[in-house]
Order: sequence, then structure tokens, then C-alpha cells
Amino acid sequence: MRTFSQAYTADACRKIDHRAIHALGVPGIELMHRAGRCAFGVLRESWPHARHVTVCCGAGNNAGDGFVLAGLARREGLAVQALAESVESFRGDARSAYEWMLEQGVRPTSAGSISGEVVVDALLGTGAKGPPRAEIQARIDAIRGSGRPVLAVDVPSGIDPSTGGKLTDRPVIADVTATFVGVKLGLLTGEGPNCTGELRYFDLDLPATAFDNIAGIPLIPIDASERCLPVRRAGAYKNQHGHVLVVAGGRGMGGAATLTSLAALRTGAGLVSVATHQSHAQAVLARCPEAMVHGASPEGPELSHLLDRASVVVVGPGLGMDTWASGMLSGCLESSKPLVLDADALNLLSKQGQQAPKGSILTPHPGEAARLLSRSPGDVQADRSASAVELSVRHTSTVALKGAGTLVANDGHLHGICAVACAALATSGSGDVLAGIIGATRANAHSPATAASLGVWLHAQAGMQAQSKAGRRAVIAGDIVKRIQPWPEESRSS
Repeated sequence: MRTFSQAYTADACRKIDHRAIHALGVPGIELMHRAGRCAFGVLRESWPHARHVTVCCGAGNNAGDGFVLAGLARREGLAVQALAESVESFRGDARSAYEWMLEQGVRPTSAGSISGEVVVDALLGTGAKGPPRAEIQARIDAIRGSGRPVLAVDVPSGIDPSTGGKLTDRPVIADVTATFVGVKLGLLTGEGPNCTGELRYFDLDLPATAFDNIAGIPLIPIDASERCLPVRRAGAYKNQHGHVLVVAGGRGMGGAATLTSLAALRTGAGLVSVATHQSHAQAVLARCPEAMVHGASPEGPELSHLLDRASVVVVGPGLGMDTWASGMLSGCLESSKPLVLDADALNLLSKQGQQAPKGSILTPHPGEAARLLSRSPGDVQADRSASAVELSVRHTSTVALKGAGTLVANDGHLHGICAVACAALATSGSGDVLAGIIGATRANAHSPATAASLGVWLHAQAGMQAQSKAGRRAVIAGDIVKRIQPWPEESRSS
């Protein structure tokens, strides 16, 4: 098993595979046997006491991998039930793998209920497009209803390997997925993380040249600059580390302003000012005495004064959609300051048909992205990467599309993906915390793309730390703030 630093679309993986076979001389059947051996190794490691395995095979090369696994299981003395459709249709390497399985004494059938202690899903691979055929969906339903643990071969059947969208409302939900050649983007974002389980990656010992000049999507952090902020030296002073202005907290939503401000401070902003609704100013100050809190209105001089002093403006958390909110946003959009636009700032942009200033950072969740793109949240989730890229083009900005496998797009291309799916982050106020973190990273002289990526990474790590302490259901946004760690452990004494 290998670690990985990039994710690939299904098409990119096929190009790598094709180059290995046709340019580098690795026989396709050899790659199939390598994949089958790797998947069987995962099965034995994950369920060492299992003595009976059911292998569900489709009709393509994914089925070939399953045939190899079934043959290996039989050679190891396991009882094997192989369920396969249309065996007469197999061609090429899949046919060779099928015949090899027969030689090991495994006889497939197209009928019968699942009897194994572990189920192997080798139904649909990277070539899957559109809804599964009726007989494949029936087999998927049988896997889902079996109650047995599931090993998915390459991709859980019913998940689009390139986007993480669902090809069916009832995909396979695997406990472990063994994926080959390259890690598929769809395993890391959208519905993919809900169905992949533990991800195990194998490059099948392909030569490094097989990957040359084939574009992947880098994992965040991409390099050291996207892992942590610089360590503060002994002679540092607060004005060197940026002044974040938080414009947030419309009537009844003062907590958003508090969380955003606390997160910016915890991440290392030298100064934090807050422009919030007058009714919340005292409460925000009481919760966050380190910030300079002002009750502000669009008509008064306070907002303009605060904008003049700020190096970065975070606008939108809990802002609301009323006249006060609209006026506060307009003041921020008219300034020349770098902006982090979140939550209701995005909703107001879509409602009013406004453009974000060039070079802003937008942090939408799927619903907000859908409103900005005039489509449904389901459409956004079906192809998150395309949605993030389109938003970055429309607004000539950096976009962090939140969700499992947060994607960062910048000026029309994917900058990176955060391969963390942390259920603890699905809590009220979590997005406010992320906005504050990104405000602080942007204030520390990072480019928009790097600042967004670093912020997403720090937020994900804080969520994981909080989850380890409280469990995924018990985490609240304040716990995430407390776990923000913007400097590497080994450098804290520097």
C-alpha cells in the first residue's frame, strides 16, 4: 500500500494504465493479477478470520480483478461464491482472468443469494457511466441488504469515480475500498467518502514514467506553505501579522461574529476588529475581549473607518439578508480590501446578481454554491469539482467549496482537494470558524489560493482533533476553535 499526493479522474487513470501497457510494456493481464493480489491481501488483513467469501463480478476489467481475487481465495483454502453476469461476454484480459479462476476450481453462477462472510464488490469500475443496468442494480441491492462487511474493488459500485456523484440512489457502501493505479477523485469528495470506507491505495508497481505529464489534483496541503503559518519570532509585534475585520452578526446572530473572531485570533491574526449589529456588540465583546468590537451601521462612519484600518475583511457569517446586511456588504464590496466572502454575503451576492471583487475568497457550502450558480444543490454535489471551477471563473476569485473533500479552485482550475471527511465539522458555526481561519491566513500575506488551502487544512485538522476528544456527534464549533494549531509542533519552542 502506498501513500498518495494526488487524485485523478477516471480518464486520467485510464491514460496511465494505457501508457503502462502500450508504451512501457507491462501486460494488461499482469496488472489485473497485481490488482487482484492487492485486493486479496486487503481482504485477509481486514477480515483474517473469514473462511467464506462472496465475489460479485460485473462485465469489465473490474470483474477481471474480482476473478483473480476469487481464484486466489480458493487457492488459500477459502470457500468462494462467485456471482457473475453474462460470462460469455468477457473479452481480452477479463476473459483470461475468468479462465484462470476456473482453473483454480471456482465455478461462477448468476443465481443465488449472498452466502459469504465477506462480500467483494467487483461490479463496476472506472468506466461506469450513468445508472447501472437492472441486473447490476439488483446485485448492488443484494450487497446492501446482506449485512456483511464489504470490500470494494477500485470504486464502490454506483459512485462516479471522477466526481463522487451517485450513479444510483442506492450505491454500494463499502467498509474498505482497495483502489489501483491512481486514487480516484470521486473517492474523496461528494458521496464518495460516505461509500468508500477505509481507503487503501496501490500503484501496482507501475514505473514512475507512467504518471508523467498526466494531470492530477494535488492533495492539500500541497507543500509546507499549506501546512502551517510561519513561527512567530521573539521580536514579533502584532501589526506584523495582519488586521482582520469581521463584518458579521446581524440581528439575532451575534454568535457567528464571536466564532469568526475567535478563530481569526486563534489562527494568529495580529489584530481583529468586529463590525456587528449594535444589539450584539456588548455580548461579542464579553465572549471575545481580545477583539475590538463595534456596533456599526451602513449609514454611520464606523464601517468606513474600520475598513480603512483592516488588511483583510471577512464578511458574511450570520450577516442576515435584511437592509442592514445588504448595506454592510455593499460597503465591503466598494472597498479595495482583500475579501473573504462567506454565508449570507454569498446569498446576498446571488440574490442581487452582484459580482465578487476580483481576487476574493469565496467559501460556499453546496447550497450557497447552488444559489450562486442558479442550480440545485444536487447538481452541485453531482460534480463538485466542475462547480468549484465554474464559480472561480464567474467571480475571478478563489473558491473553497465546503463539504467532505473540500475543493479549492482558483481562476478556472482546481488548486487542490482536502482529503479529509470529518463528520464533526457538520455542526452549527463550523463554517464561521473556517471563515475566521481563512481571514487570518490571508492576512499573513498568503496568496488567496494558498490562504484558502491552508485555512481548509487547519480547519479539518482542528475538527479531527476535536472529534478525537468529544466524538463526532458531540463537537460544537467552540471545540474546533480550541483545537486550531497554526504552527508545527516541532517549531513551537523556536
